[in-house]
Amino acid sequence: MNRLSSLLDLYYNDLYNDLEIFEKERKKLASRLKTIAISIFFIDTILIYFIYKNSQDLENIIFVIAASVSIYFFIQKIVTKKYRENFKEKIIKKLILHLDKNLKYSPNSYFPQNLYILSSLFPKKFDRYNGNDLVVGQIQNIPVIFSDIHTQYKTKDSKGRTHWHTIFKGLFFMADFNKDFYGKTLIFPDTAQKLFGYLGQFLQEIFKKQGLELVKLDHPQFEKEFVVYSSDQIEARYILTTNLMEKLVRMKKKLNKPIYISFVNNHIFVAISDIDSFEPSIFSSLFDISLIKNYIITLKYTVGLVEELNLNKKLWSRL
Repeated sequence: MNRLSSLLDLYYNDLYNDLEIFEKERKKLASRLKTIAISIFFIDTILIYFIYKNSQDLENIIFVIAASVSIYFFIQKIVTKKYRENFKEKIIKKLILHLDKNLKYSPNSYFPQNLYILSSLFPKKFDRYNGNDLVVGQIQNIPVIFSDIHTQYKTKDSKGRTHWHTIFKGLFFMADFNKDFYGKTLIFPDTAQKLFGYLGQFLQEIFKKQGLELVKLDHPQFEKEFVVYSSDQIEARYILTTNLMEKLVRMKKKLNKPIYISFVNNHIFVAISDIDSFEPSIFSSLFDISLIKNYIITLKYTVGLVEELNLNKKLWSRL
Protein backbone atom coordinates (compact mmCIF):
# COMPACT_ATOMS: atom_id res chain seq x y z
CA MET A 1 0.00 0.00 0.00
CA ASN A 2 1.42 3.44 -0.88
CA ARG A 3 1.91 6.24 1.63
CA LEU A 4 -1.11 8.26 0.44
CA SER A 5 -3.55 5.35 0.62
CA SER A 6 -2.18 4.26 3.99
CA LEU A 7 -2.63 7.70 5.56
CA LEU A 8 -6.11 8.13 4.13
CA ASP A 9 -7.13 4.70 5.45
CA LEU A 10 -5.85 5.63 8.89
CA TYR A 11 -7.75 8.93 8.84
CA TYR A 12 -11.10 7.54 7.71
CA ASN A 13 -11.00 4.07 9.30
CA ASP A 14 -8.83 3.83 12.41
CA LEU A 15 -9.60 7.38 13.55
CA TYR A 16 -13.30 7.32 12.63
CA ASN A 17 -14.64 7.26 16.22
CA ASP A 18 -12.47 10.21 17.25
CA LEU A 19 -13.48 12.10 14.11
CA GLU A 20 -17.17 11.63 14.88
CA ILE A 21 -16.66 13.26 18.29
CA PHE A 22 -14.72 16.16 16.78
CA GLU A 23 -17.30 16.57 14.02
CA LYS A 24 -20.10 17.06 16.58
CA GLU A 25 -18.01 19.66 18.41
CA ARG A 26 -17.11 21.36 15.12
CA LYS A 27 -20.80 21.81 14.23
CA LYS A 28 -21.49 23.42 17.62
CA LEU A 29 -18.55 25.80 17.18
CA ALA A 30 -19.61 26.67 13.62
CA SER A 31 -23.12 27.50 14.81
CA ARG A 32 -21.74 29.63 17.65
CA LEU A 33 -19.40 31.54 15.34
CA LYS A 34 -22.18 32.19 12.83
CA THR A 35 -24.26 33.72 15.63
CA ILE A 36 -21.31 35.91 16.64
CA ALA A 37 -20.77 36.99 13.01
CA ILE A 38 -24.45 37.92 12.60
CA SER A 39 -24.35 39.93 15.84
CA ILE A 40 -21.25 41.84 14.74
CA PHE A 41 -22.82 42.49 11.33
CA PHE A 42 -25.98 43.83 13.00
CA ILE A 43 -23.97 46.19 15.22
CA ASP A 44 -21.86 47.30 12.24
CA THR A 45 -24.97 48.09 10.21
CA ILE A 46 -26.28 50.37 12.97
CA LEU A 47 -22.91 52.12 13.46
CA ILE A 48 -22.38 52.63 9.72
CA TYR A 49 -25.91 54.00 9.34
CA PHE A 50 -25.35 56.67 12.03
CA ILE A 51 -21.87 57.55 10.71
CA TYR A 52 -23.19 57.95 7.18
CA LYS A 53 -26.25 59.91 8.34
CA ASN A 54 -24.28 62.34 10.51
CA SER A 55 -20.99 62.83 8.67
CA GLN A 56 -20.74 60.53 5.64
CA ASP A 57 -17.14 59.95 6.76
CA LEU A 58 -15.90 57.11 4.55
CA GLU A 59 -12.68 56.69 6.57
CA ASN A 60 -14.63 56.02 9.78
CA ILE A 61 -16.86 53.54 7.97
CA ILE A 62 -13.80 51.66 6.70
CA PHE A 63 -12.33 51.71 10.21
CA VAL A 64 -15.52 50.19 11.68
CA ILE A 65 -15.52 47.40 9.09
CA ALA A 66 -11.80 46.64 9.56
CA ALA A 67 -12.10 46.67 13.35
CA SER A 68 -15.12 44.35 13.22
CA VAL A 69 -13.27 41.84 11.03
CA SER A 70 -10.30 41.88 13.42
CA ILE A 71 -12.58 41.42 16.43
CA TYR A 72 -14.34 38.49 14.78
CA PHE A 73 -11.13 36.62 13.97
CA PHE A 74 -9.79 37.32 17.45
CA ILE A 75 -12.95 35.84 18.98
CA GLN A 76 -12.78 32.89 16.56
CA LYS A 77 -9.22 32.14 17.64
CA ILE A 78 -10.20 32.14 21.32
CA VAL A 79 -13.41 30.12 20.83
CA THR A 80 -11.70 27.41 18.76
CA LYS A 81 -8.37 27.24 20.64
CA LYS A 82 -9.16 24.18 22.77
CA TYR A 83 -10.80 22.37 19.86
CA ARG A 84 -7.78 22.89 17.62
CA GLU A 85 -5.37 21.76 20.34
CA ASN A 86 -7.32 18.57 21.02
CA PHE A 87 -7.69 17.79 17.31
CA LYS A 88 -3.95 18.06 16.76
CA GLU A 89 -3.18 15.87 19.76
CA LYS A 90 -5.73 13.15 18.92
CA ILE A 91 -5.67 13.14 15.11
CA ILE A 92 -2.67 14.92 13.61
CA LYS A 93 -0.10 13.40 15.95
CA LYS A 94 -1.22 9.90 14.93
CA LEU A 95 -0.96 10.80 11.23
CA ILE A 96 2.59 12.08 11.71
CA LEU A 97 3.68 8.99 13.63
CA HIS A 98 2.10 6.80 10.96
CA LEU A 99 4.22 8.57 8.35
CA ASP A 100 7.33 7.60 10.33
CA LYS A 101 7.70 6.59 13.98
CA ASN A 102 10.95 8.57 14.20
CA LEU A 103 9.10 11.88 13.76
CA LYS A 104 8.18 14.14 16.69
CA TYR A 105 5.30 16.60 16.44
CA SER A 106 5.16 19.88 18.42
CA PRO A 107 1.99 21.84 17.52
CA ASN A 108 3.10 25.09 19.19
CA SER A 109 6.67 25.21 17.83
CA TYR A 110 7.93 26.18 14.40
CA PHE A 111 10.82 26.14 11.93
CA PRO A 112 13.97 27.91 13.29
CA GLN A 113 14.60 31.43 12.04
CA ASN A 114 18.31 30.85 11.40
CA LEU A 115 17.55 27.95 9.03
CA TYR A 116 14.92 30.02 7.21
CA ILE A 117 17.59 32.69 6.62
CA LEU A 118 20.17 30.07 5.60
CA SER A 119 17.84 28.79 2.86
CA SER A 120 18.34 32.10 0.96
CA LEU A 121 14.90 31.66 -0.61
CA PHE A 122 13.38 34.85 0.82
CA PRO A 123 16.15 37.43 1.33
CA LYS A 124 13.75 40.23 2.22
CA LYS A 125 14.33 41.13 5.91
CA PHE A 126 11.34 40.16 8.05
CA ASP A 127 9.89 42.12 10.97
CA ARG A 128 7.58 39.36 12.19
CA TYR A 129 8.20 35.60 12.19
CA ASN A 130 5.82 33.00 13.58
CA GLY A 131 4.38 29.58 12.85
CA ASN A 132 3.24 26.27 14.31
CA ASP A 133 3.05 22.50 13.79
CA LEU A 134 6.74 21.64 13.93
CA VAL A 135 7.79 18.13 12.86
CA VAL A 136 11.35 16.91 13.55
CA GLY A 137 12.95 13.50 13.02
CA GLN A 138 14.14 11.18 10.29
CA ILE A 139 12.63 9.77 7.11
CA GLN A 140 14.56 6.82 5.68
CA ASN A 141 17.46 7.78 7.99
CA ILE A 142 17.52 11.33 6.59
CA PRO A 143 17.14 14.12 9.21
CA VAL A 144 14.17 16.38 8.41
CA ILE A 145 12.43 19.35 9.98
CA PHE A 146 9.33 21.19 8.76
CA SER A 147 6.44 23.36 9.93
CA ASP A 148 4.05 26.09 8.86
CA ILE A 149 5.59 29.55 9.05
CA HIS A 150 4.49 33.11 8.27
CA THR A 151 7.04 35.88 7.68
CA GLN A 152 6.10 39.54 7.25
CA TYR A 153 7.64 42.98 6.87
CA LYS A 154 6.04 46.27 7.87
CA THR A 155 5.67 49.68 6.28
CA LYS A 156 4.16 52.95 7.46
CA ASP A 157 1.89 55.17 5.40
CA SER A 158 1.85 58.97 5.28
CA LYS A 159 -0.33 59.06 8.43
CA GLY A 160 2.08 56.90 10.41
CA ARG A 161 -0.13 53.81 10.32
CA THR A 162 1.63 50.45 10.25
CA HIS A 163 0.84 47.97 7.48
CA TRP A 164 1.99 44.34 7.46
CA HIS A 165 2.92 42.52 4.25
CA THR A 166 3.46 38.79 3.80
CA ILE A 167 6.83 37.58 2.53
CA PHE A 168 6.05 33.88 2.83
CA LYS A 169 3.20 31.87 4.33
CA GLY A 170 3.05 28.11 4.04
CA LEU A 171 5.00 24.89 4.64
CA PHE A 172 8.77 25.17 5.13
CA PHE A 173 10.77 21.94 4.93
CA MET A 174 14.46 21.10 5.34
CA ALA A 175 16.39 17.82 5.00
CA ASP A 176 20.07 17.12 5.74
CA PHE A 177 22.45 15.02 3.66
CA ASN A 178 25.90 13.58 4.32
CA LYS A 179 27.53 15.54 1.50
CA ASP A 180 27.99 19.29 1.17
CA PHE A 181 26.98 21.29 -1.86
CA TYR A 182 29.96 23.39 -2.93
CA GLY A 183 27.79 26.12 -4.34
CA LYS A 184 24.29 27.47 -3.80
CA THR A 185 21.39 26.59 -6.09
CA LEU A 186 17.97 28.27 -5.85
CA ILE A 187 14.80 27.21 -7.67
CA PHE A 188 11.84 29.59 -7.93
CA PRO A 189 8.44 29.46 -9.61
CA ASP A 190 8.77 30.89 -13.11
CA THR A 191 6.27 33.54 -12.04
CA ALA A 192 8.37 34.53 -9.00
CA GLN A 193 9.23 38.00 -10.27
CA LYS A 194 5.55 38.75 -10.89
CA LEU A 195 4.62 37.37 -7.48
CA PHE A 196 7.28 39.47 -5.76
CA GLY A 197 6.16 42.58 -7.65
CA TYR A 198 8.57 45.43 -7.02
CA LEU A 199 10.76 43.04 -5.00
CA GLY A 200 11.75 41.37 -8.28
CA GLN A 201 14.44 43.95 -8.98
CA PHE A 202 15.57 43.71 -5.36
CA LEU A 203 16.02 39.94 -5.74
CA GLN A 204 18.00 40.37 -8.95
CA GLU A 205 20.43 42.67 -7.11
CA ILE A 206 20.74 40.18 -4.23
CA PHE A 207 21.48 37.31 -6.64
CA LYS A 208 24.12 39.38 -8.40
CA LYS A 209 25.87 40.20 -5.11
CA GLN A 210 25.85 36.52 -4.14
CA GLY A 211 27.39 35.51 -7.45
CA LEU A 212 24.28 33.65 -8.61
CA GLU A 213 23.62 33.25 -12.32
CA LEU A 214 20.64 32.06 -14.31
CA VAL A 215 20.91 28.35 -15.18
CA LYS A 216 19.41 27.18 -18.47
CA LEU A 217 18.35 23.52 -18.54
CA ASP A 218 17.35 21.22 -21.36
CA HIS A 219 13.89 20.38 -20.02
CA PRO A 220 11.09 22.51 -21.58
CA GLN A 221 8.39 21.48 -19.08
CA PHE A 222 10.61 22.24 -16.09
CA GLU A 223 11.68 25.62 -17.48
CA LYS A 224 8.03 26.46 -18.10
CA GLU A 225 7.31 26.04 -14.37
CA PHE A 226 10.59 27.07 -12.70
CA VAL A 227 13.60 29.36 -12.95
CA VAL A 228 17.00 28.35 -11.51
CA TYR A 229 19.87 30.48 -10.16
CA SER A 230 23.16 29.03 -8.98
CA SER A 231 26.70 29.96 -8.01
CA ASP A 232 27.93 26.77 -9.73
CA GLN A 233 26.45 25.96 -13.12
CA ILE A 234 27.98 22.46 -13.25
CA GLU A 235 26.83 21.49 -9.78
CA ALA A 236 23.32 22.77 -10.49
CA ARG A 237 23.09 20.45 -13.48
CA TYR A 238 24.30 17.48 -11.42
CA ILE A 239 21.69 18.21 -8.75
CA LEU A 240 18.85 18.75 -11.21
CA THR A 241 18.72 15.33 -12.81
CA THR A 242 16.00 14.53 -15.32
CA ASN A 243 14.18 12.43 -12.68
CA LEU A 244 14.30 15.23 -10.12
CA MET A 245 13.06 17.84 -12.59
CA GLU A 246 10.18 15.57 -13.61
CA LYS A 247 9.26 15.04 -9.94
CA LEU A 248 9.19 18.81 -9.42
CA VAL A 249 6.98 19.33 -12.47
CA ARG A 250 4.52 16.67 -11.26
CA MET A 251 4.58 18.13 -7.75
CA LYS A 252 3.82 21.63 -9.06
CA LYS A 253 0.94 20.42 -11.23
CA LYS A 254 -0.55 18.26 -8.47
CA LEU A 255 -0.37 20.87 -5.71
CA ASN A 256 -0.97 23.91 -7.91
CA LYS A 257 0.93 26.04 -5.38
CA PRO A 258 4.09 28.17 -5.70
CA ILE A 259 7.12 26.01 -4.81
CA TYR A 260 10.59 27.29 -3.86
CA ILE A 261 13.64 25.04 -3.40
CA SER A 262 17.27 25.64 -2.46
CA PHE A 263 20.41 23.55 -2.02
CA VAL A 264 22.75 25.16 0.52
CA ASN A 265 25.65 23.53 2.42
CA ASN A 266 24.34 20.00 3.09
CA HIS A 267 20.66 20.99 3.15
CA ILE A 268 17.72 20.93 0.79
CA PHE A 269 14.98 23.47 1.60
CA VAL A 270 11.46 23.24 0.19
CA ALA A 271 8.92 26.04 0.69
CA ILE A 272 5.33 25.59 -0.50
CA SER A 273 3.09 28.67 -0.35
CA ASP A 274 -0.52 28.74 0.77
CA ILE A 275 -0.42 25.43 2.65
CA ASP A 276 -1.98 25.57 6.14
CA SER A 277 -0.93 22.12 7.18
CA PHE A 278 -2.76 20.90 10.24
CA GLU A 279 -5.47 23.43 11.02
CA PRO A 280 -8.87 21.73 11.28
CA SER A 281 -11.67 23.44 9.37
CA ILE A 282 -14.55 24.85 11.41
CA PHE A 283 -16.99 25.44 8.56
CA SER A 284 -16.36 22.25 6.55
CA SER A 285 -16.93 18.65 7.54
CA LEU A 286 -13.94 16.76 8.90
CA PHE A 287 -15.00 13.92 6.60
CA ASP A 288 -14.45 16.07 3.51
CA ILE A 289 -11.65 14.16 1.80
CA SER A 290 -10.07 17.25 0.24
CA LEU A 291 -9.23 18.76 3.64
CA ILE A 292 -6.78 16.06 4.70
CA LYS A 293 -5.82 14.74 1.26
CA ASN A 294 -4.21 17.99 0.13
CA TYR A 295 -1.75 18.01 2.99
CA ILE A 296 -0.97 14.29 2.72
CA ILE A 297 -0.22 14.78 -0.98
CA THR A 298 2.08 17.69 -0.08
CA LEU A 299 3.98 15.47 2.34
CA LYS A 300 4.14 12.67 -0.18
CA TYR A 301 5.79 14.81 -2.86
CA THR A 302 8.10 16.66 -0.47
CA VAL A 303 9.37 13.44 1.07
CA GLY A 304 9.66 12.05 -2.47
CA LEU A 305 12.23 14.73 -3.32
CA VAL A 306 14.34 13.69 -0.33
CA GLU A 307 14.12 10.04 -1.35
CA GLU A 308 15.12 10.92 -4.92
CA LEU A 309 18.23 12.79 -3.77
CA ASN A 310 19.18 10.12 -1.25
CA LEU A 311 19.01 7.41 -3.90
CA ASN A 312 20.90 9.42 -6.51
CA LYS A 313 24.37 7.90 -6.03
CA LYS A 314 25.78 9.66 -9.10
CA LEU A 315 24.99 13.03 -7.56
CA TRP A 316 26.72 12.24 -4.28
CA SER A 317 29.76 10.69 -5.95
CA ARG A 318 30.18 13.96 -7.88
CA LEU A 319 29.83 16.39 -4.94
